[in-house]
Amino acid sequence: MVPVLRWLGCGVLGVAFALALAAASVSAADQAAAPAATPAPAAVPAPAEKAVSGPGKLAFVMLFSAERCPFCPEAERNFSDILADPAIIGFTCMVDYFDVGLKDEISQGFCTAEQDLYINRIKGSSRYTPQMIINGRVQIPGNNLQMTAETLRAEREKARQILDLDIRPAAGKVAAFDVVLPTMPDAQPAETASGEEKYVLRLVKIQTQAAAEGERKPQNMATAIVEEGLWDGKRTIWSVHPPENAAGDAFLILVQDRRSGEIRAAGKHALSVTQ
Repeated sequence: MVPVLRWLGCGVLGVAFALALAAASVSAADQAAAPAATPAPAAVPAPAEKAVSGPGKLAFVMLFSAERCPFCPEAERNFSDILADPAIIGFTCMVDYFDVGLKDEISQGFCTAEQDLYINRIKGSSRYTPQMIINGRVQIPGNNLQMTAETLRAEREKARQILDLDIRPAAGKVAAFDVVLPTMPDAQPAETASGEEKYVLRLVKIQTQAAAEGERKPQNMATAIVEEGLWDGKRTIWSVHPPENAAGDAFLILVQDRRSGEIRAAGKHALSVTQ
Protein backbone atom coordinates (compact mmCIF):
# COMPACT_ATOMS: atom_id res chain seq x y z
CA MET A 1 0.00 0.00 0.00
CA VAL A 2 1.47 3.36 -1.01
CA PRO A 3 1.12 5.94 1.78
CA VAL A 4 -0.45 9.33 1.12
CA LEU A 5 1.45 12.06 2.96
CA ARG A 6 0.22 15.35 4.41
CA TRP A 7 2.67 18.21 5.14
CA LEU A 8 2.12 19.58 8.64
CA GLY A 9 4.69 22.22 9.37
CA CYS A 10 7.83 24.06 8.34
CA GLY A 11 10.46 25.61 9.11
CA VAL A 12 22.12 13.63 26.98
CA LEU A 13 25.92 9.62 25.92
CA GLY A 14 28.86 11.87 27.18
CA VAL A 15 31.08 10.97 30.09
CA ALA A 16 28.44 11.78 32.73
CA PHE A 17 25.74 9.80 30.98
CA ALA A 18 28.03 6.80 30.41
CA LEU A 19 28.76 6.77 34.15
CA ALA A 20 25.04 6.91 34.93
CA LEU A 21 24.32 4.06 32.53
CA ALA A 22 27.18 2.00 33.97
CA ALA A 23 25.86 2.66 37.50
CA ALA A 24 22.42 1.40 36.49
CA SER A 25 23.98 -1.70 34.94
CA VAL A 26 26.16 -2.42 37.99
CA SER A 27 23.23 -1.92 40.37
CA ALA A 28 21.06 -4.37 38.46
CA ALA A 29 23.89 -6.92 38.25
CA ASP A 30 24.74 -6.64 41.99
CA GLN A 31 21.15 -7.37 42.97
CA ALA A 32 21.00 -10.46 40.81
CA ALA A 33 24.47 -11.91 41.60
CA ALA A 34 25.36 -13.97 44.70
CA PRO A 35 27.75 -12.26 47.18
CA ALA A 36 31.38 -12.79 46.25
CA ALA A 37 34.71 -11.25 47.11
CA THR A 38 35.47 -10.61 43.42
CA PRO A 39 32.69 -9.65 40.97
CA ALA A 40 32.15 -12.08 38.11
CA PRO A 41 33.62 -10.82 34.82
CA ALA A 42 30.18 -10.82 33.17
CA ALA A 43 28.54 -8.67 35.83
CA VAL A 44 29.06 -5.44 33.86
CA PRO A 45 28.24 -5.50 30.10
CA ALA A 46 31.08 -4.61 27.79
CA PRO A 47 30.89 -0.94 26.72
CA ALA A 48 30.77 -1.95 23.03
CA GLU A 49 27.42 -3.66 23.59
CA LYS A 50 25.47 -0.43 23.79
CA ALA A 51 26.68 0.62 20.36
CA VAL A 52 24.95 -2.31 18.64
CA SER A 53 21.78 -1.22 16.86
CA GLY A 54 20.32 -4.63 16.06
CA PRO A 55 17.07 -6.10 17.42
CA GLY A 56 16.48 -5.19 21.02
CA LYS A 57 18.84 -2.21 21.00
CA LEU A 58 17.32 0.67 19.02
CA ALA A 59 15.68 3.48 21.00
CA PHE A 60 13.85 6.58 19.79
CA VAL A 61 13.96 9.70 21.96
CA MET A 62 12.06 12.98 21.69
CA LEU A 63 12.88 16.00 23.84
CA PHE A 64 10.30 18.77 24.19
CA SER A 65 12.09 21.95 25.17
CA ALA A 66 11.65 25.73 25.21
CA GLU A 67 13.87 28.80 25.10
CA ARG A 68 12.43 30.30 28.30
CA CYS A 69 12.60 27.08 30.32
CA PRO A 70 15.45 27.37 32.89
CA PHE A 71 15.97 23.59 33.10
CA CYS A 72 15.98 23.00 29.35
CA PRO A 73 19.63 23.80 28.49
CA GLU A 74 20.72 20.97 30.84
CA ALA A 75 18.20 18.63 29.21
CA GLU A 76 19.45 19.59 25.75
CA ARG A 77 23.01 18.75 26.79
CA ASN A 78 21.74 15.42 28.16
CA PHE A 79 19.98 14.73 24.87
CA SER A 80 23.06 15.62 22.84
CA ASP A 81 25.14 13.25 24.97
CA ILE A 82 22.86 10.24 24.51
CA LEU A 83 22.90 10.72 20.74
CA ALA A 84 26.56 9.69 20.89
CA ASP A 85 25.17 6.15 21.05
CA PRO A 86 24.51 5.17 17.40
CA ALA A 87 21.61 2.97 18.53
CA ILE A 88 19.71 6.02 19.76
CA ILE A 89 17.99 8.37 17.33
CA GLY A 90 15.59 11.20 17.97
CA PHE A 91 14.84 14.90 17.80
CA THR A 92 14.34 18.02 19.89
CA CYS A 93 11.07 19.90 19.44
CA MET A 94 10.75 23.50 20.67
CA VAL A 95 7.21 24.12 21.96
CA ASP A 96 5.44 27.47 21.67
CA TYR A 97 3.21 27.66 24.78
CA PHE A 98 5.71 29.99 26.46
CA ASP A 99 5.16 32.51 23.66
CA VAL A 100 3.12 35.00 25.70
CA GLY A 101 3.66 38.54 24.50
CA LEU A 102 7.00 37.70 22.90
CA LYS A 103 7.56 34.82 20.48
CA ASP A 104 10.61 32.63 20.96
CA GLU A 105 12.74 32.60 17.82
CA ILE A 106 12.83 28.82 17.40
CA SER A 107 9.48 27.75 18.88
CA GLN A 108 7.08 25.81 16.67
CA GLY A 109 3.35 25.25 16.99
CA PHE A 110 3.66 21.76 15.55
CA CYS A 111 5.97 20.85 18.44
CA THR A 112 3.24 21.66 20.97
CA ALA A 113 0.81 19.55 18.95
CA GLU A 114 3.36 16.72 18.83
CA GLN A 115 3.84 16.80 22.60
CA ASP A 116 0.07 16.73 23.12
CA LEU A 117 -0.15 13.64 20.93
CA TYR A 118 1.91 11.69 23.46
CA ILE A 119 0.63 13.13 26.73
CA ASN A 120 -2.91 12.28 25.64
CA ARG A 121 -1.86 8.63 25.21
CA ILE A 122 0.72 7.98 27.93
CA LYS A 123 -1.06 7.25 31.21
CA GLY A 124 -0.40 9.73 33.99
CA SER A 125 1.54 12.19 31.87
CA SER A 126 1.05 15.94 31.54
CA ARG A 127 2.62 18.69 29.47
CA TYR A 128 5.83 20.29 30.76
CA THR A 129 9.38 21.11 29.72
CA PRO A 130 11.90 19.63 29.53
CA GLN A 131 9.95 16.44 28.80
CA MET A 132 11.57 13.40 27.21
CA ILE A 133 9.45 10.77 25.46
CA ILE A 134 11.16 7.41 24.89
CA ASN A 135 9.86 5.01 22.23
CA GLY A 136 6.50 6.80 22.28
CA ARG A 137 5.43 4.93 25.42
CA VAL A 138 7.14 6.44 28.48
CA GLN A 139 7.91 10.00 29.62
CA ILE A 140 10.54 11.35 32.02
CA PRO A 141 12.06 14.74 32.95
CA GLY A 142 14.65 15.43 30.27
CA ASN A 143 17.19 16.90 32.68
CA ASN A 144 17.32 13.82 34.97
CA LEU A 145 20.49 12.03 33.88
CA GLN A 146 20.09 8.94 36.08
CA MET A 147 16.43 8.44 35.16
CA THR A 148 17.30 8.76 31.48
CA ALA A 149 19.93 6.01 31.76
CA GLU A 150 17.64 3.69 33.73
CA THR A 151 14.65 4.23 31.43
CA LEU A 152 16.66 3.61 28.26
CA ARG A 153 18.03 0.41 29.79
CA ALA A 154 14.54 -0.78 30.76
CA GLU A 155 13.10 0.02 27.34
CA ARG A 156 15.86 -1.93 25.58
CA GLU A 157 15.11 -4.99 27.72
CA LYS A 158 11.41 -5.13 26.78
CA ALA A 159 10.13 -7.98 24.65
CA ARG A 160 8.64 -5.68 22.01
CA GLN A 161 11.48 -3.83 20.35
CA ILE A 162 11.79 -1.11 17.72
CA LEU A 163 12.76 -2.37 14.28
CA ASP A 164 15.66 -0.64 12.51
CA LEU A 165 14.41 0.42 9.08
CA ASP A 166 16.33 -0.17 5.86
CA ILE A 167 16.50 3.19 4.03
CA ARG A 168 17.99 3.57 0.54
CA PRO A 169 18.46 6.49 -1.86
CA ALA A 170 15.99 6.31 -4.72
CA ALA A 171 17.70 5.58 -8.02
CA GLY A 172 17.82 8.59 -10.33
CA LYS A 173 15.97 10.89 -7.95
CA VAL A 174 17.89 13.58 -6.09
CA ALA A 175 15.72 14.22 -3.02
CA ALA A 176 13.75 10.98 -2.87
CA PHE A 177 14.52 7.84 -0.89
CA ASP A 178 12.96 4.43 -0.37
CA VAL A 179 12.05 2.89 2.98
CA VAL A 180 11.80 -0.90 3.10
CA LEU A 181 8.87 -1.56 5.41
CA PRO A 182 9.16 -5.09 6.82
CA THR A 183 6.30 -7.35 7.79
CA MET A 184 5.47 -6.31 11.34
CA PRO A 185 5.52 -9.11 13.97
CA ASP A 186 1.84 -8.59 14.77
CA ALA A 187 0.60 -8.20 11.18
CA GLN A 188 -2.35 -10.42 10.33
CA PRO A 189 -1.88 -13.31 7.85
CA ALA A 190 -3.11 -12.53 4.35
CA GLU A 191 -5.91 -15.08 4.56
CA THR A 192 -7.37 -13.46 7.70
CA ALA A 193 -6.46 -9.83 7.07
CA SER A 194 -9.26 -7.38 7.75
CA GLY A 195 -7.65 -4.61 5.69
CA GLU A 196 -7.15 -2.45 8.80
CA GLU A 197 -4.38 0.10 8.45
CA LYS A 198 -2.81 -0.26 11.89
CA TYR A 199 0.27 1.95 11.52
CA VAL A 200 0.99 5.61 10.82
CA LEU A 201 4.05 6.53 8.74
CA ARG A 202 5.68 9.82 9.68
CA LEU A 203 8.70 11.92 8.72
CA VAL A 204 10.49 14.47 10.89
CA LYS A 205 12.90 16.84 9.18
CA ILE A 206 15.76 17.84 11.48
CA GLN A 207 18.75 20.15 11.59
CA THR A 208 21.77 18.18 12.80
CA GLN A 209 24.44 20.82 12.24
CA ALA A 210 25.98 22.36 15.35
CA ALA A 211 24.87 25.83 16.44
CA ALA A 212 27.10 28.80 15.81
CA GLU A 213 28.77 30.43 18.80
CA GLY A 214 26.18 32.23 20.94
CA GLU A 215 23.26 30.64 19.04
CA ARG A 216 20.56 28.54 20.73
CA LYS A 217 19.91 25.57 18.45
CA PRO A 218 19.52 22.16 20.13
CA GLN A 219 20.90 19.10 18.36
CA ASN A 220 18.55 17.41 15.89
CA MET A 221 16.03 20.23 16.17
CA ALA A 222 12.81 19.48 14.31
CA THR A 223 11.98 21.93 11.54
CA ALA A 224 9.00 20.08 10.06
CA ILE A 225 6.79 17.03 10.52
CA VAL A 226 5.19 15.10 7.68
CA GLU A 227 2.16 12.98 8.41
CA GLU A 228 0.31 10.62 7.83
CA GLY A 229 0.62 7.69 5.56
CA LEU A 230 -1.36 4.70 6.80
CA TRP A 231 0.04 1.18 6.48
CA ASP A 232 -1.32 -2.31 7.18
CA GLY A 233 1.96 -3.84 8.43
CA LYS A 234 2.71 -5.98 5.34
CA ARG A 235 6.13 -5.80 3.66
CA THR A 236 6.33 -3.09 1.01
CA ILE A 237 8.53 -0.28 -0.31
CA TRP A 238 7.62 3.25 0.77
CA SER A 239 8.89 5.69 -1.85
CA VAL A 240 9.32 9.05 -0.16
CA HIS A 241 9.35 12.35 -2.07
CA PRO A 242 9.62 14.89 0.77
CA PRO A 243 8.81 18.58 0.34
CA GLU A 244 11.81 20.88 0.45
CA ASN A 245 10.28 24.00 2.03
CA ALA A 246 11.89 23.57 5.46
CA ALA A 247 15.46 23.88 6.65
CA GLY A 248 17.20 20.67 7.65
CA ASP A 249 19.82 18.15 6.62
CA ALA A 250 18.24 14.81 7.59
CA PHE A 251 14.95 12.98 7.97
CA LEU A 252 13.86 10.67 10.77
CA ILE A 253 11.38 7.99 9.69
CA LEU A 254 8.82 6.62 12.15
CA VAL A 255 6.34 3.77 12.10
CA GLN A 256 3.85 4.27 14.91
CA ASP A 257 0.96 2.30 16.31
CA ARG A 258 -2.09 4.19 15.13
CA ARG A 259 -3.89 3.99 18.47
CA SER A 260 -1.22 4.07 21.16
CA GLY A 261 1.39 6.24 19.43
CA GLU A 262 4.06 3.68 20.34
CA ILE A 263 7.00 3.72 17.93
CA ARG A 264 7.41 0.30 16.31
CA ALA A 265 10.13 1.00 13.73
CA ALA A 266 12.45 3.91 12.98
CA GLY A 267 15.42 5.05 10.93
CA LYS A 268 17.41 8.07 9.80
CA HIS A 269 18.24 9.36 6.33
CA ALA A 270 20.87 12.08 5.91
CA LEU A 271 20.44 14.42 2.95
CA SER A 272 23.35 15.07 0.65
CA VAL A 273 24.75 18.57 0.26
CA THR A 274 22.95 18.87 -3.10
CA GLN A 275 19.56 18.19 -1.55
